[in-house]
Amino acid sequence: MLTGDIAKETADITVRGADLTQLAAIRQLSEKLMHRINSNYRFILLFNSVLLLSGAFGLLQPSASALLHNASTMAICAKSMTPLEDKKRKKKNK
Repeated sequence: MLTGDIAKETADITVRGADLTQLAAIRQLSEKLMHRINSNYRFILLFNSVLLLSGAFGLLQPSASALLHNASTMAICAKSMTPLEDKKRKKKNK
C-alpha cells in the first residue's frame, strides 16, 4: 500500500480530482451538519430539562416522563435522517 492509499483509507472525506469547488461544497455541507447537530442538542437538552423538572415537582408521572423522553429521542433521530440538501436546489445545480 502506498502512503496516499493509507491516507484515503483513514480519511473521513476525500476529494477526487483537482476541482477545488468540491472543497466549498464540503464546507457548506459540514456547516449545515454542525447547525443540525447543535440545534438537536439544544432541543434535547431543553426538553429533557423540562421533563426532569416536571417530574421533580410532581407535574408528570414517571411513566409519562419516560414516554415523552423516548418519543423525543425517536423524533430527533427521525429528523436527523432527513437530507441536508434540498432536492430542488440539487437538481438546479446539475
